[in-house]
Amino acid sequence: QTFDREVGVQPWALVVPGFQAYWLNMPLKIAAQPNEAIAWVAARMAAVPPTAQIYLSVSNELWNGVFPQARYLFDWAVRTGIHEDPYIGRCLLALRLTSQLKTLLAPIGDKVKVVFEWQNAAGGRWAFENNPWNAGRPVCEDAQILIKHIGVIAVAPYFARSVRVKEELMNHVTESMADLLAWKNLCDRLGVKLWCY
Repeated sequence: QTFDREVGVQPWALVVPGFQAYWLNMPLKIAAQPNEAIAWVAARMAAVPPTAQIYLSVSNELWNGVFPQARYLFDWAVRTGIHEDPYIGRCLLALRLTSQLKTLLAPIGDKVKVVFEWQNAAGGRWAFENNPWNAGRPVCEDAQILIKHIGVIAVAPYFARSVRVKEELMNHVTESMADLLAWKNLCDRLGVKLWCY
């Protein structure tokens, strides 16, 4: 997903027989425009089986400054002053857009479920843990509203591209397992589910 359009293969156009659920990421610029958002959803509803369930979230990679949608949302958070920490502000703006979409798409019914994603990097436990640079407090202590909207935390292991031999690969696997276990402990503390993929 990019800032204002989709690139590459259109996943919504690849309707696989038997699929009954689709996860769609609405481009950020479209999510901020009610008429465009309705048209975008209508086009995708027409492309999937009538019995299929659609799960919809705002954009993708909103944490990753490499992408324009993340930079735009960060700048938006700074301009509005929604929170003293622009990272939390960015998350709060994504939550606001999600809430607006829920209201906007309510007449469609349950076929389209709008869900909030607190998008983060693989090592994103720092947002929940006590940090010395944040006076020993969790970053999200001032944004508990976000925690209330998290039902699932999904994480995936990342392997370095430089792996050349089996031993290096096994080292990465061991490190990833330790990271996933740390996520499991965190999710148990927060009372949310953990999905690993």
